[in-house]
Amino acid sequence: VRVTAYEGIAPDLAIGVTDRFQASAAFGFFGSSYAYKTELKLGLLRQGRLRLALLAGSIGLQAENDFGLALWGGGGAASVCLDERCQSMVSVAVLAGVFIEHSEGGVSHRSLSAVVSPNLVLALGPRAKLVVEVHASGEVDDPIAIALLRLPFRHLSLELGVISGGRFVVPAGTVSWTF
Repeated sequence: VRVTAYEGIAPDLAIGVTDRFQASAAFGFFGSSYAYKTELKLGLLRQGRLRLALLAGSIGLQAENDFGLALWGGGGAASVCLDERCQSMVSVAVLAGVFIEHSEGGVSHRSLSAVVSPNLVLALGPRAKLVVEVHASGEVDDPIAIALLRLPFRHLSLELGVISGGRFVVPAGTVSWTF
């Protein structure tokens, strides 16, 4: 079980149900708006340095004036370990499905879309890691890029870095508790 607090205001709960199955949910309130993410992950293959998994989930944003964006669907993830202990890896995840956009007056638009998320995790020693993620979709103009320095301790992990959305760069920080 892992509980993460993004920026201290957006909790994420991840539960490893079995060695191969994980469920997670995250949400954050930002004034009168909120964002959420849910994910089910089933590990299919763990052979040598290759890892493959199936994904199902959703990601969305609900804002003022009945404006909202959501993607509901499924997909997969592939990871390749860069070292023997799999402390460093390169991965890509794809979540494809129905993209729903709600605007004022109840008007909604539905289309097929996908979010593609490549990432890189590099071990910087026995504990510290550099994490770089990119999340891109055809429905959003600019990809979101995240670069974090992960500092794990026994049951606590700190991540410090930046998030960029093309037009902005903001500092980011998370605290995770594993039990």
